[in-house]
Amino acid sequence: MPSCPRSSPHQLTRAEVDRIEAMVTSDQYRHVPTGTLAVLAQRLGKVFASPSTWYRLARLYKRRRPRRRIHPSKPTVGIRASATNEIWHVDTTLIRLLDGTRAYLHAVIDNFSRRILAWKVSANVGVNLIVSRGEVAAYHWGCDAITVATIDMPESPSPRTARAAERAFLAARTAILARRTKQTVRNCGNRCLKPPRP
Repeated sequence: MPSCPRSSPHQLTRAEVDRIEAMVTSDQYRHVPTGTLAVLAQRLGKVFASPSTWYRLARLYKRRRPRRRIHPSKPTVGIRASATNEIWHVDTTLIRLLDGTRAYLHAVIDNFSRRILAWKVSANVGVNLIVSRGEVAAYHWGCDAITVATIDMPESPSPRTARAAERAFLAARTAILARRTKQTVRNCGNRCLKPPRP
């Protein structure tokens, strides 16, 4: 009688079992289910074994695979205004059209009310944001009259230049806003005497 246990030609080698154990316990593959991990190992050329073999070996060596959350935690509350027209944001959204072209939607949004104060659609990112000082003053007084002021942005803005453009926009609006309020009230008539919309 032979003293060694019987082996079969399709039996996994010790190196293959070690590779299975390493992949099952790896943090890199923690989010991958065990059955999918078996197929992934075959694609990577590491181990050629069926998913049932992977389950059996994980159970045999008592390798539990607790799931961990791999997504980042939810974002905290950002900048919040306490009144209308206190903080504005310049937002650019990329819209892919059916014919393959791109359109950029630029909007100026009030932080408190989330109202879109002004917007423009353009074919490129570097656009003159047409924002109405009179429109914002009229919005403050409850009217929708429009006058125009512009702010230049570079052709391909980085987050730093976008923030600089937003700061320049906010600084420019305060000086003109006071001058335009009286003119807007005259142009709008009695509709402007209502309190601001929430």
